[in-house]
Amino acid sequence: MFKKTKVCSGVLVALGSAMTVASLPVQAQTTQRIEITGSNIKRVEAETLQPVVTIRREDIERSGKTSVSELLAGLPVINGGSFSENTLAGNSFAPGTASVSVRGLGVNTTLVLINGRRLANYGFAQNLNEAFVDLNSIPVSAIERIEILKDGASAIYGSDAIAGVVNVILRRDFRGGELSVSAGSTTRGDGKESRGALTMGYGDLEADRFNVMATLDFFERGLTNAVDREFSKNADNRGQGPGGRDVRSPTGSPGYFFGGAGNVNTPFSNCPADRIVPAASLGAGSGNVCAFDFSPNNKLTPDSKRIGLLGSGTFQMTKDVAIFGEVMFNKNETGRYAAPTPAAFTLAASHPDRPAGSTFTSVAYRFVEAGDRLNTLTTETQRGLLGVRGTLAGFDFELAAVKGKSETVDLGQNYIVQERATQAFAGTLPGFAGTFYRVINPSLNSEAFLNGIKIDPRRSGVSEMTAYDARFSRELFSLGGGKAGMAAGIERREESVQDNPDPRVALTNPNRVTVAGSGGTAVVGERSLDSAYVELSLPFFKGFESQLALRTDRYSDFGSATTPKVGVSFRPNRMVLVRGGYAEGFRAPSLAELFLGESTSFPNVQDAPRCAAYRAGPLGPNDARTIAACGGATGNGASAQVRSIFLGNKTLNPEKSKSQSFGLVIEPLDNLSVALDYYMIDHTNRILAPTAAFILANEALFPGAVTRAARSADDIAANAPGNLRGVSGDLTPGITRTFFNASKQRTDGIDLDVRVRVPLETAGRLDLSTAFTYVNSLKRELNPGQGLVEIAGTFTYPRLRNTTSVLWTVGPWASSLTANTIGSYTDNFSVSGAFPRVKRMTTFDMNIAYSGFKNVKLSMGSNNMFDQQPPFSNSDWYGYDTSTHNPRGAFWYARGSVRF
Repeated sequence: MFKKTKVCSGVLVALGSAMTVASLPVQAQTTQRIEITGSNIKRVEAETLQPVVTIRREDIERSGKTSVSELLAGLPVINGGSFSENTLAGNSFAPGTASVSVRGLGVNTTLVLINGRRLANYGFAQNLNEAFVDLNSIPVSAIERIEILKDGASAIYGSDAIAGVVNVILRRDFRGGELSVSAGSTTRGDGKESRGALTMGYGDLEADRFNVMATLDFFERGLTNAVDREFSKNADNRGQGPGGRDVRSPTGSPGYFFGGAGNVNTPFSNCPADRIVPAASLGAGSGNVCAFDFSPNNKLTPDSKRIGLLGSGTFQMTKDVAIFGEVMFNKNETGRYAAPTPAAFTLAASHPDRPAGSTFTSVAYRFVEAGDRLNTLTTETQRGLLGVRGTLAGFDFELAAVKGKSETVDLGQNYIVQERATQAFAGTLPGFAGTFYRVINPSLNSEAFLNGIKIDPRRSGVSEMTAYDARFSRELFSLGGGKAGMAAGIERREESVQDNPDPRVALTNPNRVTVAGSGGTAVVGERSLDSAYVELSLPFFKGFESQLALRTDRYSDFGSATTPKVGVSFRPNRMVLVRGGYAEGFRAPSLAELFLGESTSFPNVQDAPRCAAYRAGPLGPNDARTIAACGGATGNGASAQVRSIFLGNKTLNPEKSKSQSFGLVIEPLDNLSVALDYYMIDHTNRILAPTAAFILANEALFPGAVTRAARSADDIAANAPGNLRGVSGDLTPGITRTFFNASKQRTDGIDLDVRVRVPLETAGRLDLSTAFTYVNSLKRELNPGQGLVEIAGTFTYPRLRNTTSVLWTVGPWASSLTANTIGSYTDNFSVSGAFPRVKRMTTFDMNIAYSGFKNVKLSMGSNNMFDQQPPFSNSDWYGYDTSTHNPRGAFWYARGSVRF
């Protein structure tokens, strides 16, 4: 056994969670060694060298949170780049999922583990390339605690641990039974939640030499509609906040005609007068359009159902050797909602809805009669582990094999096939020759005719991981501060992913069709890797601890990566602890980044180069043709969604990082501790896909990436390039994008944790805590060669986050109050040119629990009890920052559990 160093109680408290008022340790010392997140050497808990945030089971129950992502989102260390089903309620490549970004560096720089081992990634990559573990696949009822390492750890865990590690520790060695239920709702009566969990365990490891346990967890959540919140009740945000803009769509039903002489947009004759707006105000060029408010069709949070099963068992074969296993299954069902399909089509000269004598050539129209675009996503996550652990010849050893799989099926409804709709507008749809699709009066279209242009696409994704590892650790020899220790291990891992589009739209299908206004992905890839690592703990003198680690990972696709880590701590006296460390890290290119097939997306861009050519050319800035090309007199080019093709890049190299940290923990009084930590991370060789706007503005740097139509007579007169392809129903992609190792980011900041315990004698005890994270700088290169841009304090990246908690316990009662503060920051969109501030937001959570009945716990509480609405943001039609704030409002809940 390791000799326990005399680390004062303040160290352990400072390593507690920002959500947790951790118990100050008593003076008695424990000799039990456990494995702490961030090290493979077993030690007593207080000896950890780096800051670790811990969310314990009692904190989970007291928080009222029902998902891992909600639990993590409240931590000050979590910043921009995270996402949840709130963020992805509408259009997304991975809807209904959740992941976490430590330090704001992105979800693919934070490693998520279960019991110290990896899970299979989600089957679909978010934003085409971000591989991640779906936190919604982990049932909360099965969790014992969550440990968040706020430091780089690639030398310990390998790829992805650049910013930090989230280690979810599951319940084990449970005996007896426990039934828990909970229910809750917002004060508006929506977003209802219900949960039930049953845990059963049998066997005493000491007496029976075995223990088996299982947890069954069920969760259901209802919809929250956008129209039921003031900030999102419509897409016209003028008047909602400073610089609010109209974000309604120019394409609706009624739609508008365009093309022909003058190319002036003209609404259908049956467009209500209050919806006729200048096309330029909605980025649709010149003339007028019929604005469409899509907020009634969209949701702030989707409905979801989850059922999870965790089983684990341990059998003590001999005194020194045990077999252990884990089985986890989780099934999630969630919905995705979007307004009916918008598209543009060529209008046949003989079309009956074409105004008499007009020269219009096209029509922009939304298929409201086809219904909202609906998707049901079903994800099944499976994980199995079998291993043996024990002690042999002075070594603690552990051998294990783990298999994980995540499979998702996305079933869509009410989508439109672009080619068939084009035929319908031309009167040539097979089976309906001579029949034109009617837009002025859509009720004239028969149900069979409408079904002839519809499609219910099916997308599936499968991600699998198989791993084998062997770990060894032992004490070595005595040094001035105690026993030296070592750990070593090897690992073999195999990964694969398949993202399969509907065969009817797959690029491999020569008769494929195109789903109007909808992107698509295709990925098929696999790889293997072999890893080896060694770690040393060297307490050279009294009060001193050190960690030296080195790891090498060899991948079958890009080669090898070797990463070191050094950590030290020194306690000059019982009141002060100084700690620091240096680590290098890496992130292997995701399988999507390497093997992404020809995938389609629709980024919104302005054709600024074409507009600039018109203004600088012979026509000049005031010519009507220039104004039309620029989307108005003050525009910078017509704004439109452009069909874009994305491709993987098999020549990518791994991303790299260097991180440094320095901390000070002080316990001036027995019941007071203060921890201050400084961090700095330099992330280089970052994989980047240049934005569509950047490619468009720098065509010469990306030969062949921009596709334009032949120059019109107006283009020739203006000495300007032709129109961008891929706009308004054009099936030819306008922009082709891929990935490069062409970016970097740097961040530094400060974490402050303060813990106080106040004994109240007969009135119980108060535990107070406050945790701050202040991001001093987060600079990121957004496009190749642009240089670093400061994004700390800007949209989705607030500099300051704080969580302050008070817990009062007296007898069987426990009451808590928590304040959660997100600082203000600069918005990312401005109408006037001066970017407004997104205001600071503070919400309060409360919980009252009673455990005075034998084997029974009862509690009730509220999250955001004063119903604070998210501050206004002009970034999107929602009217708030979906990545940073929660739109739900006040949520009240009640819970109960019984042990038997």
